Amino acid sequence: MKHFEPRIMMNALRNKIIKAYGGMELWSAVDRITVVANIDGINWQKKGHPGLFNNTQIEIYTKAQFVRYIPIDKNWYSTYEPNLVRIFNRENNTLIEELYHPRQSFIGFDRDSKWTLLQAVYFASYAMWNYFNIPFIFMSKDYNIKELDIWSEDGIHLRRIQVTFPDYITTHNKQQIFYINENGLIVRHDYNAEIMGKGGAAHYLNDYTEIDGLMFPMKRRVFKRLDDNTSLKPEPLLISIDINDLILK
Repeated sequence: MKHFEPRIMMNALRNKIIKAYGGMELWSAVDRITVVANIDGINWQKKGHPGLFNNTQIEIYTKAQFVRYIPIDKNWYSTYEPNLVRIFNRENNTLIEELYHPRQSFIGFDRDSKWTLLQAVYFASYAMWNYFNIPFIFMSKDYNIKELDIWSEDGIHLRRIQVTFPDYITTHNKQQIFYINENGLIVRHDYNAEIMGKGGAAHYLNDYTEIDGLMFPMKRRVFKRLDDNTSLKPEPLLISIDINDLILK
């Protein structure tokens, strides 16, 4: 019986997380999430695209890895699939440029390398797909989930899970760690973004809001993660994401 206790405990924690976010029944009825967001931070300056995604409408699909970015003050929009990124003219929907197998285009890049527009769209798109589909995608048996030791931060004890992503999911890196508060909500997300030079990131989720019965963080802040697992906050702020509007369809 003891042999099965870790798995039973992990299933109970995963179920607590899903319930805290509103449950699978409500989530299963959602096909697309449309948000209006301001995305900023020094990483966009370093990559050569300051202010690129300020005041941007983003459509995130839940049943396929597909994302559409529509910058409100620009004359183009983009579409993302794991192996293809495209940019179209907003006025006549003609294709401006495209990039097949975008992950391969980062080979040889380091954290100081500049990105093309298509590369920036690729990063922003797969990242937001992950952020908005987590934690519900963890219900798939293709994700390997293991509970780690408790972590204490700012006087708060947080449970942690290590998630190994399946190969067919485009994400920052294969193993990532999520920090869970007493209510079952993710408040911190650690990863090493491969296309960012594998630098450690501590990504904080704040200002949870209930939308149609489902919970979403409306503010995200990403800081450098140090070797002792603490984060270098409040500065420099690598990436900020502020959600101004969110609609489920």
